[in-house]
Amino acid sequence: MSASTQNTVAIFGATGGTGLAALKFTLKAGSTINVLARTPSKLADLTNQFLNLHVIKGDIRDIPAIKSTVTVNNRVVDVVISAIGMVIKRKGFGFESRDPTICDDGTKAILTALS
Repeated sequence: MSASTQNTVAIFGATGGTGLAALKFTLKAGSTINVLARTPSKLADLTNQFLNLHVIKGDIRDIPAIKSTVTVNNRVVDVVISAIGMVIKRKGFGFESRDPTICDDGTKAILTALS
C-alpha cells in the first residue's frame, strides 16, 4: 500500500481496554475507521475529535451491522481488529460471565459477514 493510500480499518470491541488502545493507535495513524458499538456514546469524545472515525450502533451477533462495519466505500476494509471480550466476575472459587459465548459467537459472526 502506498504512503498516499489511507488504510481502512474495522474494530470490534473498541469500548474495552484493548480495543480502545487499538482504536487510538489507528486514529493517530490517520486510518479511516469503522467501529461497531452497542453503546456509541462511550466513544462520543473520540467521534467528535476525529472525522475519520465512524461508529455503527449494533451488537456483535448482528450480521447486517457487522457488514456495515467491515465496508467502506462499497469495499471490504483493509484490516479487521477483533478485541471482543467479556466481563468476568468472581463467584466463590471460580468465575462467571453474563455472556460466556460472546467471543466465539462474535468471531463466527465476523467471519460470516466477511464471507
